Amino acid sequence: MWKSVIAASAAIFLIPVMAQGAGRPGSKYPLLSGTYLLQSTTICQPTLSVVTNGQGQVTSVTLVPANDASSTTTGEFTATQSQKGSGSITLSATSGSGDPIVVTGANGTSGTILGVGAGSDAVTFKQTATTFSLTDSNGTSTYNIYYGTAVGKDVGNAVFSGLDYKGCAQSGSVSLVQ
Repeated sequence: MWKSVIAASAAIFLIPVMAQGAGRPGSKYPLLSGTYLLQSTTICQPTLSVVTNGQGQVTSVTLVPANDASSTTTGEFTATQSQKGSGSITLSATSGSGDPIVVTGANGTSGTILGVGAGSDAVTFKQTATTFSLTDSNGTSTYNIYYGTAVGKDVGNAVFSGLDYKGCAQSGSVSLVQ
């Protein structure tokens, strides 16, 4: 019974996606155009620097922060196509961010304590059947993208993951606001 439920569920989800050619190189794909809700998580790896004396005793531990803080972001963005598969995005979001490890000792604190803040940004984007790239003044981040259902020719929802230009792992989802 479970096999047929799983097969039916997969067919319900995959048939519309396959019909649109989502995620297949060289095929048609829905375009990012309109206003979307965004949820993303970024994980950056800090390292610990441990110094020992001649007897193997630890004399100091220092957190060497990653290139950016880890974060979780929710917000809304508007994508405008300037030509097929590329355009601009304006984003308004709230993020909770900080280092996953904070070291406190006699010499102070190493690392960023978790905090919450709101902000906005403007970036350009490019998309293909399998990738999605964001570019701002600091660099370009390219992600694998999987499109869900389409609304007309527009992306209805999608999930993405990859490494950003700072080397942090990022994944998330977008849903068209109707």
